[in-house]
Amino acid sequence: MAAPNDVVSTNDFWFAVLGPLHVVRGGSPLALGGPKPRTLLAALLVQPDRLVPTDTLVEALWGEHPPPTATKTVQKYLSTLRRQLGEVLATGSGGYLLAIGDHQLDSRRFETLLTTAHSSEPEAALTAYEEALDLWRGDPFPELVDSQVGIAERARLIERCLAATEALAETELTLGRLDRVVGRLEQQVTLHPLRERLWELLMLALYRSGRQADALRTYQKVRRLLGEELGIDPSPELQKLESRILTQDPDLDARPAPIDLLPRSEIHSFLFCDLEGSTGLIQQLGAESYGLLHNRYHALVGQITDGLGGEVLDRAGDGVFADFPTASQAVAAASTAPASVLGLTDRGRIEVGTRADLVSLRSDLSVESVWVAGTEAYGNP
Repeated sequence: MAAPNDVVSTNDFWFAVLGPLHVVRGGSPLALGGPKPRTLLAALLVQPDRLVPTDTLVEALWGEHPPPTATKTVQKYLSTLRRQLGEVLATGSGGYLLAIGDHQLDSRRFETLLTTAHSSEPEAALTAYEEALDLWRGDPFPELVDSQVGIAERARLIERCLAATEALAETELTLGRLDRVVGRLEQQVTLHPLRERLWELLMLALYRSGRQADALRTYQKVRRLLGEELGIDPSPELQKLESRILTQDPDLDARPAPIDLLPRSEIHSFLFCDLEGSTGLIQQLGAESYGLLHNRYHALVGQITDGLGGEVLDRAGDGVFADFPTASQAVAAASTAPASVLGLTDRGRIEVGTRADLVSLRSDLSVESVWVAGTEAYGNP
């Protein structure tokens, strides 16, 4: 994928991470070598313009089991990359960084376009949303899919892409471009069947296209799907929309106000994550080793929470308690959190199970739904 013409010069680089890693210099793609050099460069692009410790780069390449020569091998790969990237790849105290501008990285260009779209009139917003989504060529940072490095940034970017897709559909509805939006939304609900906002927009688009029956059948489809997959009912927003479609509410034909990219609903979704069997683990690992494992897991859950738009409310005892704007974001966080982590004993490594419990509450604190996951089956909390 070529860089935009207005940001490329003879000595400029264009880095693309919204799909397989791709680097262009002066309009010509660079050969980045095998999987490990590509993974190394991807790890540096997770935090451009920031020093990435060598230990983090080692973890990106080998995870929990690096070879004794890992640091030297990383230095060798970086030396090769520096011959291609020149002064863009800089060395710091204990690590390395990529010194690039916002205009040289597709994920930053994506964010800039979303900011432009959100503050523009519908016609200009439509163009900006389409340009932003056109930057995507697949899942972000696929080179890091098997690594804990970049997990929060991957989750954040995927969430932002889905929110931008919803905002684009909302803008198309505002402009009355129903022929385009229906097909796009039908594809998206197939790809992301638990994303209720997409179903809501599809129902509205079908209704405005004169397809009331199809809109009602769509509601029944998502109701069955949510019941079978998660054991929950559709959100209050979806339920209200079905009722308004049944009664042919004239306000449904009005143009809606622009939506926030990450809207909050009247339902709050809370996630609680912890390590299984903490009392026994303290005895097995010892207080110091357990504390290190405990802190590493809490930090990881915190990164995932931040990346998906949530907020850590408390770190009580062995658990992390977080609040999310939507149930889909909370489910994504619970699904992203590792099912197990590694701990160390004097006899070697052990695998420690984790648990993620999710509960959605209405504003009156009545329970809306419960979702539980872990290395074993759990009942509702």
